[in-house]
Amino acid sequence: MSNEKHLLLWMDVETTGLDPAAGCLLEIGLMVTSMDGERTLGSLQEVIHPCDGVRVTGVDQLRAIRMHMDNNLLAQAFATATSLSQAAADCDGFIHEPAWASAVLHPAGTNPDFDLRWIRAKLAVYRPSLLDGVSYRKLDLTGLRLAQLALGHDPYPHHQPGTHRVHDCLTRDLADYQAIIATMHKETLQ
Repeated sequence: MSNEKHLLLWMDVETTGLDPAAGCLLEIGLMVTSMDGERTLGSLQEVIHPCDGVRVTGVDQLRAIRMHMDNNLLAQAFATATSLSQAAADCDGFIHEPAWASAVLHPAGTNPDFDLRWIRAKLAVYRPSLLDGVSYRKLDLTGLRLAQLALGHDPYPHHQPGTHRVHDCLTRDLADYQAIIATMHKETLQ
C-alpha cells in the first residue's frame, strides 16, 4: 500500500484532570501529516470554554488546574466563547476534510489513547461520527521512546520544558518522531 493512503492524525488535549467524567476539556490540537512526519497537511487548535465550570475533586485535578493557571490556559478558556459543541463541529470538519478523506488517518502522539478517551467523552457526544474512518491502529510515541531508550539513544532529543499547551506538545512530538525516523533510516542504511 502507498504511504499516501495512510496519514498520521496527531492529537493532544489539555484537561483539568485525568478522568473525562470528572474534568473539563480545555484545549484540543489536531494535525495531519505524512507517515514520515515530513509534510504537514493541516492543523487545528481550539481553546474550549469550560461550560460547567471547573471542579476540584482530587489531587490530579488540583495539579492540572494549577498547571493551566500558570500557563494561562484556564484564563483563556473562560474568556473564549468556543463551546464543546462548536469544538466538536470544528474537529469533525477537520478530521473529515476532503483533502485527506480518502486516506486512513492513524492517531498519533504521546498517549493517543488518553486523547481519544477525552475526545469520545467530551466531543463525540455532539458529533457521533467524529472519529468515523479514524484507524484503530495508533502511533504512540511512548513505545518508540522506550525502544530508543533500550537501544541507548536519547528518547527525547528535542525535549525542552513544555508549557502544556497543545501547540508545544504537538511540535515536540512531531520533532521527536522525525528524529526517531531519521535514526531508524540511518541505521537501516548501515
